[in-house]
Amino acid sequence: MLTDIHLLNRSPIKSLQGKTPYEAWHGCEPSVSYLKVFSCIAYAKDLGQLRKLDDRSKLGVFISYAEGDKAYRILDPVMQRVKVSCDVEYEEGRGWDWSTPGAGSSAAARSKFTVKY
Repeated sequence: MLTDIHLLNRSPIKSLQGKTPYEAWHGCEPSVSYLKVFSCIAYAKDLGQLRKLDDRSKLGVFISYAEGDKAYRILDPVMQRVKVSCDVEYEEGRGWDWSTPGAGSSAAARSKFTVKY
């Protein structure tokens, strides 16, 4: 719900002649560079006990933004746990294949996702 409100405040509306509510309140255009595609493949940095040649990130699925932080909530589909991390790399062109949860595989996104601003 918080994400929906956040996105609505950064979307242009007709009653403000194409301006966003954020722009009307603050007087400048909002930055939306941090927004990511929901359900895309994400690699969150692992800060546990690592040896020199171990993988430094874990495969996950982006599910939401962390509340009160500049971080992201990443679902680990194999362990069924949610991790909050600031250091995340995304593959926004690929989405998680939800038909085989826990299999660890991903499929290409079924439709092109475009954002018009």
